[in-house]
Amino acid sequence: MRKNIFTYIAVSAVAFTAVCSPLATSSTFASSCDDVKFIFARGSGQKLHEPEYSEFKYRIASELDNTKSTLKYGFYELGTTTVGGAKYPAVDAGGLNLLGAVVSAGSDYEFGKSVAEGVAELTNYIGEISAGCPNTKFVLAGYSQGAMVVMNATNTLDPDKIIYVATFGDPKLYLPEGKGIIPDACRGKNLSSYRIFAPNCRTSAGSLGERNPYALDGWSGKIGLWCKDKDLVCGAGVSLSGLSSANGSGLEKLINTALASHTSYTADGIFVMSAKTIAEKVALAFPTRITLNVATKSSNRDTVILLDRTGSMSPYIDSYKEEARRLALETLNAGGRIALYTYGDLLYEEKPIRLVDFGANYIEFNNALNSVATDGGGDEPESFYSALLTVMNNQSWRAGATKSIIVLTDAPALNPDRDDVTPAQVVKRSLEIDPVNVYLICDNVFITNEYTDFISATGGKIFNTLGSLSTDYLLTRPSASFPLTDYYGAPGDEFNFVATTSSNISKYEWDLDFDGIFETETTSPSISKIYPNATSGFIQLKVTATDGTTSTASAKVTVNPTVSVSASINNLSANVSGDTAEISYIFGKDTIGAVVSLNESTLGLTSQTSFTLTDLVKESTLTLTPISSAGELGNPISITLKPDETIKRAAQKSAITPEPASAPEPAPTEPVIPLAPKTGQR
Repeated sequence: MRKNIFTYIAVSAVAFTAVCSPLATSSTFASSCDDVKFIFARGSGQKLHEPEYSEFKYRIASELDNTKSTLKYGFYELGTTTVGGAKYPAVDAGGLNLLGAVVSAGSDYEFGKSVAEGVAELTNYIGEISAGCPNTKFVLAGYSQGAMVVMNATNTLDPDKIIYVATFGDPKLYLPEGKGIIPDACRGKNLSSYRIFAPNCRTSAGSLGERNPYALDGWSGKIGLWCKDKDLVCGAGVSLSGLSSANGSGLEKLINTALASHTSYTADGIFVMSAKTIAEKVALAFPTRITLNVATKSSNRDTVILLDRTGSMSPYIDSYKEEARRLALETLNAGGRIALYTYGDLLYEEKPIRLVDFGANYIEFNNALNSVATDGGGDEPESFYSALLTVMNNQSWRAGATKSIIVLTDAPALNPDRDDVTPAQVVKRSLEIDPVNVYLICDNVFITNEYTDFISATGGKIFNTLGSLSTDYLLTRPSASFPLTDYYGAPGDEFNFVATTSSNISKYEWDLDFDGIFETETTSPSISKIYPNATSGFIQLKVTATDGTTSTASAKVTVNPTVSVSASINNLSANVSGDTAEISYIFGKDTIGAVVSLNESTLGLTSQTSFTLTDLVKESTLTLTPISSAGELGNPISITLKPDETIKRAAQKSAITPEPASAPEPAPTEPVIPLAPKTGQR
């Protein structure tokens, strides 16, 4: 029985597939000319109008509707109709379709034909619209396989007709600054102009290789990419850090996280983030038709209300509940998300309780709030810091969202808490989440005085009267974010920190030595720093808007005297016979697996030290990149595979049509963990 590549190397059908529920359809062609037409290309195996497209459409419309605008715009999803004889099928990328995609780096077989069909429909659609509406401009967006469609189309489209191209989870991503043992990106250097959101500094190429160059001549400033951390499809590395909540261990954790990362662009607010960028590009293209309101209430806000439920709150609980209702209603009406927790004293096992999670509506929030009764507490100080840490760790915060916890209490805090949680630990965690700003509402100034330093360290604020915290303050305060979550370098290296902020900023203040004090002020959101010695901590940027509101952004910086890469692969060898290659190698110390790539396209992950490749029809380069137990990538090692000349000639003569895969042999003792989702998963 013939061994096939899928017997030993798992490949990722989820790399190009997301299974979701169809939503409402939209019209295809506008009855009159639009100023802007937004065109979206879905991922492999997706049906029309699934959550990625619906979320993209909703967020763009929300952003534009919150502006002073007379702009006319419409939406179209590729595959809705046949245009000029072409209709994008978005084929599934499993089985032989995925093999073809990998072997051809996404350019051949059914996968490649699907991409080409999408490009044809897109090109024809723009041509037909432009013929009747020559002044209409276009914004293109694509998710996964759809990202390849819109980027391939830039080879032939007129850039003057295109306002912007946005890609999400692109399998052909290219970020040259992410290459090397310590990539330039890890020090904030030479970041590609189209790198909008790729927080892993080691992201360099997608799972189907790299599109080099990513932005062609004439497309400068018109392309932006979003690649979530740990999304293997767009090459966001394989770091296992922070995966304690993932199921399984080792490579299984990595697989589960990669699956969740690639299929959660909608849930994690990536389309909310992109809508603001796209709206800014549209406003520049139509300055007389649209004026962006810098104080617009952005919907990318995550807010938790944390209510003290102990007995001492009894005289005030009704008024505090009313305050919570007001804050929740105004936040939800502005498009933000709200969650509700209560807390007490750990001495009496009064642990924090989550009553409603993000995604709740006002009725659900209000019903949960009405159920809160005051009791217990005992002594006056409560388990404030432990409760905050629990909330920060338990919530699914959206990337790029402005994050807030509003605490309503009448009591001081235990310091340290009964489970030894300290204010410093909570501040550190708030910064790790980029950051979570803590706001305190308490009408006792003597009590709030003890919170001053802590609240300030999180970038929050104290309010001594009910009603004084305006949701306008939370929802319209400025935004700031760093392009990376982690910066890494050696002593003596220069780090460049450049943040993205809203446009209404009057002051930029920096904490570069990790002490919580903003010691430096600049006139722009960029600064350089050389660390002479080994150190680590969180840098912060505080931005102050023209109306006096503030926000902070944070990122981790690690400065090590030496570069330590523990994972390694040795003695890589290949025995090639005909179109079959037997691969073997040895894992070095602290190596748990390898990323397997063929001709720069990722096949999958393996924890074994041998496997078999079949259907090798052309000279190819096999690359193995070791993974340490800590999730760090080691130095890649490559070998050239040369099939028999008669095999190559026969393959060329038959146009390289793959035969159906034979039934796989029994799995080896330590089977490869598949990247494909289990039944019922996205």
